[in-house]
Amino acid sequence: MSERKKAVTFALSILPFVMNIALLDFFIPLKYDVILGNLPLMGLLVTVAWILTSFFNFSIGDLTDKIGIRKTIQIGIIFAFAGAIIFGMSENIWIMTFGVFLWGLSYIMLTVPADTYIFSSFSKKYIGSAYGIMNFIYDLCYAFAPIIGFFAIKYFGMNNAIISVSIMVLIAIPLIVFVKGKNRGLFSSVKEVIVKDGILKKEISDIRKMNLKEIALMINIFVFGLWFMTIMIGAPLLFFHEERNLLHSALLTFFFMIPFAFLEMIYGRMANSERTRKKMIHYGFLISSVLLVVFYFLKDFKLLLLLAVFITLFTNMAWVASEIFISKYLPKNREGEFTGIFITAKDLGFDLGPLFYGVSAYYGLKVPFIFLGIILFLAGLFYIYADKKDFIMNFLNKKGKAN
Repeated sequence: MSERKKAVTFALSILPFVMNIALLDFFIPLKYDVILGNLPLMGLLVTVAWILTSFFNFSIGDLTDKIGIRKTIQIGIIFAFAGAIIFGMSENIWIMTFGVFLWGLSYIMLTVPADTYIFSSFSKKYIGSAYGIMNFIYDLCYAFAPIIGFFAIKYFGMNNAIISVSIMVLIAIPLIVFVKGKNRGLFSSVKEVIVKDGILKKEISDIRKMNLKEIALMINIFVFGLWFMTIMIGAPLLFFHEERNLLHSALLTFFFMIPFAFLEMIYGRMANSERTRKKMIHYGFLISSVLLVVFYFLKDFKLLLLLAVFITLFTNMAWVASEIFISKYLPKNREGEFTGIFITAKDLGFDLGPLFYGVSAYYGLKVPFIFLGIILFLAGLFYIYADKKDFIMNFLNKKGKAN
């Protein structure tokens, strides 16, 4: 099987799983807002549920190395089904939050093994392209989830729409069987992860050994996670929290998400070059931070839609380049564990996004957007500093060896 065909087949096999995630991300803030009407409390509940799942990120990477990519994703599908069913069938905020927690576990049981598959199953020259193909499927799902979600809620109601999505995810179980598995048992592997590897022990040790460039990359990934989840919550609620305008909510979210699919594969190919990656990160951070500040001051709905497109185009440019840089730092036979470290940073950003939005939106529904611009600008400055310092250190080391 050619590398391109293998990448396309894998991306399509996880499509129902990804659509489940994208739709639930759209439904969660809307259902909480209808029941609670309290943005800070909503942000706190969702953050608590998701941040507990991130505790397992390192161990999911370790588990993926032991039982294989296929089994890990299939277990994640079961968690996605169970979590969405519980969330969709309940009106009690505590039971809903427990469902969000279970569903959050499923997310990391997709992203960690999926990224591991891309980073470990393709040649170095094709990793960027394969990553772009997989992300293209992610992006299409996230782009059309608000539109699909709008019609599902309009015609079937919130809870029925969520339950339908939970059933849909089960389609992915047979689709993923083409991925080569491992024969190691699940229970013995889980025991080894908990007892022998100490869940977090090895990964914390690895983080302490990271150089400044790796830490800067990890911060980049965290900031992108924070940006994404703030947008996924802030865009729907900007017109839904007070006006209850679900159509405007869906359209603004759509315009923020659809640009991911426009240039995803092109960005992936561009990022195959290390020199180009650096430029993508530098310019992506700078331009997107400025545009987010402009977004705060705009009031015209059509201009907001247009600006949402450009904000995502430049943010995603830096995001793709940063994530592909991760492949440079993965040691052989421990790809899952190290991928888990960086995905944990991204997931912490996802986890804190609801709380960040809920608290800052208390002072105005557009305030989180200007704060995001400031955070992206500072992260970009730190990456440039780390990149320059890394370049100088490498130059001095080469000069020392030459002498």
